[in-house]
Formats: sequence, structure tokens, C-alpha cells
Amino acid sequence: MKQLNVNLSEEDEANLDALIKAGKAHTRSAAVREALRIAVRICHREQQPDYHALAGILKSLPDNKARRFKSDRDLWE
Repeated sequence: MKQLNVNLSEEDEANLDALIKAGKAHTRSAAVREALRIAVRICHREQQPDYHALAGILKSLPDNKARRFKSDRDLWE
């Protein structure tokens, strides 16, 4: 495992201590690892998929004249 040195503000230290008190970690090192895991999960969830590559393909498809639903609203109701 690699070693990482981090400079934290007093507020960040207090937040790490809160992770420890909440039972998410037993030491500050473990709290830093847990905080990093949480941050990575949040960043991963917030990434929006890029559908731009599909746009050209979809535009090239013929329009469906025999639609089952008149509108999106009809589809979801």
C-alpha cells in the first residue's frame, strides 16, 4: 500500500473525527480511506453518460410511422 501525506484544515479533521465517532472508521487513517471511498462513489455516480456518439446513428434511422403511442406522456401513463 502506498503512503499518502495529506494536509487537512481543522474543519476536515473534525469531519474525519465525525466519521470515527459514527463508527465508519477506528483511526484517522481508516477515516481518510473511507472518506476517499465515499468521494469516489459520489464522483462516479455524478458522471453523466455521453450519448453524443449515438446521436448520429439515431438520426440516420427512419422515422417510425406506426407509433404505438402518440406522445411520451401516453407512453408513461
